Amino acid sequence: MIREEAADLAARIRAGAIAPSQAVQASLKQIAHWQTLTNSFSEVWGPEATRAARGADTKIESGAKLGPLFGVPIAVKDVFDVAGHPTTGCSEAYADNIAATDAVLVTALRDAGAILVGKTNMHELAMGGTNLVSSCGPTRNPFATDRITGGSSGGSAAALATGVVPLALGTDTGGSIRNPASMCGLFGLKPTQGRLSTDGVMALAPSLDCPGPMAYSARDLGLLWSVLAGSPEKSVRVSRVGLLGGYFAVGMHPTVRAAVAATANALAETGIVVVEKNGTEGIQQINDAWRDFVRMEMVEAHPELAERRGRLAPATAEHVTEGLKLVEAGEQHALRRRPREARGWFERRFEGVDLLLAPSAPYPAPSALADEVPVGGGRSIDVHLGGTSRFTRVVNFSGAPALTIPTGVTDEGLPIGVQLIARWGAEDVLLTVARELEASFDRFRSPAPPG
Repeated sequence: MIREEAADLAARIRAGAIAPSQAVQASLKQIAHWQTLTNSFSEVWGPEATRAARGADTKIESGAKLGPLFGVPIAVKDVFDVAGHPTTGCSEAYADNIAATDAVLVTALRDAGAILVGKTNMHELAMGGTNLVSSCGPTRNPFATDRITGGSSGGSAAALATGVVPLALGTDTGGSIRNPASMCGLFGLKPTQGRLSTDGVMALAPSLDCPGPMAYSARDLGLLWSVLAGSPEKSVRVSRVGLLGGYFAVGMHPTVRAAVAATANALAETGIVVVEKNGTEGIQQINDAWRDFVRMEMVEAHPELAERRGRLAPATAEHVTEGLKLVEAGEQHALRRRPREARGWFERRFEGVDLLLAPSAPYPAPSALADEVPVGGGRSIDVHLGGTSRFTRVVNFSGAPALTIPTGVTDEGLPIGVQLIARWGAEDVLLTVARELEASFDRFRSPAPPG
């Protein structure tokens, strides 16, 4: 399997070495091969993408100015509005929800010249971390198809890992970009809360939802980020990184623990000072409130779901029922304190450092049949009750940006990732370090699945 970076593909298109129609046809051919194995797409738009690519061929011949992603095939998660297509969140409750206009970020992709080839599968309404619960059927991990991709942006992750597209959009409310990126060996960025527009993006919890870029190289991640953010990427000097301990140092698989340590060592080898940071002092209580907070905002954003619970998967319907109870009990005020508390907690940890280092997913991709994953010391972490996001969701509460980077594979060939967390608005710091690690060490390059 050959995976070509978007930056290289765009350069070849501009040089006339390959036509956009050829690039899109190659993508569609790869989708046809991998879809039966991974089920990464909820919709594939072969005829529409082909027409758009032929139009792009003509544009090249006319000598028109070309955008930075001109002719590059791309996919978006099934929460982004694309005019004329359903936005379902992979839920039967929204099967008839046809978008009238493009989401703001989809418009940005089109303006940059990208060609949309389809929408990617996801955990129903983004309320879950496995991608097993979906009206489109479960998404399967290309590194081992009996294992999960992580979620809820698991379809985007599987599509990227297999190289059927070099770029994709996901969303992250509690880890939904970072965890599938970790389990599929990718780079995935959760931006600062509010940095990117959510106009035309189906909500889960509006005050936490973050659309963001995913890619299989740090360079491509930066390229896509610059298109979405509307500003060029900058290199930033990084001198000190804080390694989070306490809560962030327990409850993880030994391979993840080793990956975090290896990342700290690699950062030190590049000349960055790594210091330990206390990761306890109230973080557990803040973290535990995430599920109730999201359930509350979910039912506020989707009042119609109270009457549509029969069209939801049982687990999703339970989230709606519990969210309605919280609203009826007047819990909103107490829950809305949690983001402020989380921001204060992280502000204290950022003192004296440029970044924080922590695990992303607590384990490599589990079996799709597993309920728990043993992590050593007689302890297990659940798979379906929020365990996948135990290290990521509190970052959403704080609003800070975070980036998952690949850090190698297990003896079974399963990818592992860790996350870097930056101050608010400091995405360029994250992207700088990701590029430096990728360029300097093989283990920080995205692995390709077998086949």
